[in-house]
Amino acid sequence: MSNATDSLIEAEEMIRSTFSKIDDQERSLQICRWLLSFNGIEKEFKVKCYSTNVKYGDICFCVDRPGRGDCESDRVSTWFFRIRSNCQIFRRIALNAPYFKLQSDTNNAYILSTDSKKLDLEILKKQIFESYELKLNELSLVSKVSKTNNALQQNSDQSLDNTYLPTKEDFESAYRTLTRFGETVFVDAVLDQIEINAKKESRTLKNNWRLITESSIEIWSKKRWK
Repeated sequence: MSNATDSLIEAEEMIRSTFSKIDDQERSLQICRWLLSFNGIEKEFKVKCYSTNVKYGDICFCVDRPGRGDCESDRVSTWFFRIRSNCQIFRRIALNAPYFKLQSDTNNAYILSTDSKKLDLEILKKQIFESYELKLNELSLVSKVSKTNNALQQNSDQSLDNTYLPTKEDFESAYRTLTRFGETVFVDAVLDQIEINAKKESRTLKNNWRLITESSIEIWSKKRWK
């Protein structure tokens, strides 16, 4: 039986226990919070999160209709998106981008981790939403979360949290301030400069921003940091 839940607290615990890398955790948590927020709008069904016991350690999202037990069987057939440490898997999504690959012997598509981490989160959300709509269509269901409402929901969520997480552009700006092209510098010095720049722009950084940003720098830069 799956451990499917629509509780955000339980879902977040699943993600943290499944993924050890901070950047994998953070992006997965953002996706999870976004998808489970649909439950405040959808009325005929719920979106649930569950983890699998396969060697890959997947975090999956499924559609659960009342009284059907859709997400409680050993093989959940209503899943529409899976987060895996080495790729993102979508259910029957249209192959409309060069980074999509077709999973052999299935109608599923996936994006390798190296490619998905380069994608802006909002682009990835659009692909997830497409897979979500395709699954609902297969189940003869209609979502009340339109693309427009979805965007409004994101804006509403963002307005509740005014803290800021540095971006790749913030990192590059701080690096340029400290060095000339090709030079190396201690990563802590770059983080300190990011904090200085944020204060100048009156931005309040998230409590764990240094830990998350340090992990992100490893992805953003090919340089070997001291």
